[in-house]
Amino acid sequence: MSQLPSRMRSAGRRASSPLLALVLAGLCACSEARRDLQGHPEGVEPLTRHIAYGFSLQNETHRVIKDAHLWAFAPVRRTATQRCDHLEVSHPFELISDDLGNQVLHFVFDDFPPHGSKIITIRATLRLLSAPAPLDDPAPGSFLGPEKVVEPHAAAVVQLARSLAQGSRSPPESFFNWITGHIGDGGYTRNERGALSCLTTRRGDCTEQAALFVALCRAVGVPARWLGGVVIEGDRMISAGDYHNWAEYHQDGIWRLADPHGRVLGSDPWRYIAFRVMGKGSRGDETPLGDAHRFRSSGEGLRVRMTP
Repeated sequence: MSQLPSRMRSAGRRASSPLLALVLAGLCACSEARRDLQGHPEGVEPLTRHIAYGFSLQNETHRVIKDAHLWAFAPVRRTATQRCDHLEVSHPFELISDDLGNQVLHFVFDDFPPHGSKIITIRATLRLLSAPAPLDDPAPGSFLGPEKVVEPHAAAVVQLARSLAQGSRSPPESFFNWITGHIGDGGYTRNERGALSCLTTRRGDCTEQAALFVALCRAVGVPARWLGGVVIEGDRMISAGDYHNWAEYHQDGIWRLADPHGRVLGSDPWRYIAFRVMGKGSRGDETPLGDAHRFRSSGEGLRVRMTP
């Protein structure tokens, strides 16, 4: 097994029995979610949601792959409106989590046969809230500095943020309204161009628009972060094409939804299922997926795609 980041917590360690590995990981995720759900806003009842997704693995060579790995995100264990209550996975895995609530499923195949294939299926049971609840998570101050695609200290970002925030009762709302009124949809791009590029070109996809919102908030001292996942209604299978990015800002002790690309500010947060909270958290944890949004694999000749 490859070395994992030493600062990341591991639950459901790879066991000698595949069934035991599944049970341990599932129980850990479930018990954590049940504790986190206590204390949701009065009168707000959780909505149960069931989702499923999968991965197709193919050895495209005539050789045995001796050490094949797949890392894939599971739904975030807890956000202000989401609790991942249970995971059911078709293959043994190690569950790696961090203090942001991110959950990574790590699969290891010691001897992947020549031209062999495997299908991994993942089912998750979630509880979603129609109104955000406070979180016992890393200090909001962890989400004020620059990141790879978030440039809150860039002169153009600072200038715009200050001008919009001046006299505003809610700077995040002013930032949201400016982005929806001035930034066009640039279409999907594989390479992330970042907040400054979005501001300069006045165009961007969901990733760039979320990054710009986060950068504007941070430029005036409002903690903000961006998330990746899916926006859906009802129980369903999800695919790679469903992936979306949005933002959250911290106000009055609560993380609140902002999706400038989707033109949504605060409403219907139960439609948003987070698979990743971007950032390193208070411990500086690095996810084993790096910059990959959905999954990462290793093993020469191994081809992986998300199904369906």
